[in-house]
Amino acid sequence: MAIEIRKIKKEECDSISKIGVNAFPGGGTTHAGVMEWIESTIEAQNPDDVFNGAFKDEKLVGGTRYINYQMNLLSHKINLGGLGFVCVDLLHKKEKIAKAMLTDFLRHYRAKQVKMVMLYPFSVPFYKKMGFGCGTWMHKFQITPHSFPKGDSKEHLSFATDDDKTLLLECYNRIAAKTNGMIYRERFNLGKDVNLVVYKEGGQIKGYMTFKIEEAKEGYIYHLNLILYGLMYENEKVLREFSTFLNSQADQVKRIIHITQDAALSYFLVDPTNGQYTAFQSRYLDSYASAPGAMYRITDVKGIFQELSGHNFAGEDCRLKLTVRDTFLPENDGSTLIEFAQGIIKSVETDGEYDVEISLDVSDLSSLLVGGINFKGLLKYGLVTISDEGYINTLERIFQNDKPICVTYF
Repeated sequence: MAIEIRKIKKEECDSISKIGVNAFPGGGTTHAGVMEWIESTIEAQNPDDVFNGAFKDEKLVGGTRYINYQMNLLSHKINLGGLGFVCVDLLHKKEKIAKAMLTDFLRHYRAKQVKMVMLYPFSVPFYKKMGFGCGTWMHKFQITPHSFPKGDSKEHLSFATDDDKTLLLECYNRIAAKTNGMIYRERFNLGKDVNLVVYKEGGQIKGYMTFKIEEAKEGYIYHLNLILYGLMYENEKVLREFSTFLNSQADQVKRIIHITQDAALSYFLVDPTNGQYTAFQSRYLDSYASAPGAMYRITDVKGIFQELSGHNFAGEDCRLKLTVRDTFLPENDGSTLIEFAQGIIKSVETDGEYDVEISLDVSDLSSLLVGGINFKGLLKYGLVTISDEGYINTLERIFQNDKPICVTYF
């Protein structure tokens, strides 16, 4: 039985909301709240944010959300497709509904010449089989306020107001332009339920942090944690003032809970441990817990390297034959010949003479290109094969990129 994928109509919001709430229960999610969100999105008629449904005999059996973004990939602004709200009717699981929706998603963006897409996985192996590769892992720190070094000043800090929206947007996009993996924004919303503190100097906002103070347990009015949602800064001076602010909350806050992709934060903190001794029976001090972050997928191997033709791949000279397995999107399967001259891509062809050939799955190539893993890491675990081991160090340098940082959740 054929599955049709099309945009959701307003009168279908009730049905897709019910499917979505069953797929993502908990966290305060309600049918009314999800329905209001989907209805408002459809009414806005935003072509960059679209809900699609999967239909069997005109019955809605699943849904997805397609979001158009722009991302910094290796200092190049590229178009990116985001996938969210993947849900299947409980009565129609194991009927290849998700496969049909993912296939439509990938072909939709490939047809639009968008060469990379991303999502947040509910199951890593599920999406890996569909060609998505892991990027940078998330790390949950639970540290004391005194773990943040105390500096000399907080003089540039203030709570944000509506008048700061433009400066906040400019600050965010400046950071995005310098950070591999970050998604650019077109607007900045202050949020109603969180505190937003900014660092302002010389008519510019050069950093901000968002946080909420809440009870560590229900009813514990004097046992509070600070939930640090965002910590963005353009230089070390800004970070030091934020650190001083967080340090000064020790009289009220027991722990600062911060989820970040920056594992190097451990080296900045006075004490990166979380006060627990369960993971290693106190042989080693517990620090952060980790979880997969965003997953990325190349929809057009040849096209993504053509789009990155201005990037300098470590100044290397190499004619690389890249053979990619893509069983989920067969039109993306096969070999591509990439010629690097002093690090710049000189040509991207379908065949020709080459110095070295590597073969790997599209999921692992996606992780490699965005900077989630290095070449030697793939080689160590047999996830890539190479025709000439004399080129291992060359390829390690070519694909040695900063890990992607993404603070956009959908």
